[in-house]
Amino acid sequence: MKNITLSADEELIEQAREWARLQKSTLNSLFRQWLSDLVKRKDAEERLKALELRMSYARSGGKFSREEINALAIHARYGFRYSESLVVASALAGGAKTLFSEDLQHGQSIDSLTIQNPFLQ
Repeated sequence: MKNITLSADEELIEQAREWARLQKSTLNSLFRQWLSDLVKRKDAEERLKALELRMSYARSGGKFSREEINALAIHARYGFRYSESLVVASALAGGAKTLFSEDLQHGQSIDSLTIQNPFLQ
């Protein structure tokens, strides 16, 4: 691990150390966690920008339905095509427990829904 030197107001450092003690941690550990969270947030922002770019062709022309919003979330999380994501979102909204599809991964679970390929034996 590489060491770095930081400077900050003395009172701020003491307050941060006290917070770390209350969390049963160290200031160093909290700082490492903060750096990790910062990088993850940047990665998430970059993935969101990439998704926005991929979806830039879509114009809603109005409000999205609940299933359409859920389909966008499924698309982002699982990488399904939007049409597949819409089918999954609709199945979830309808309370289905099983979705039969030869295009999606057999056995995959999405919330309470399980994908099954009807052509596998």
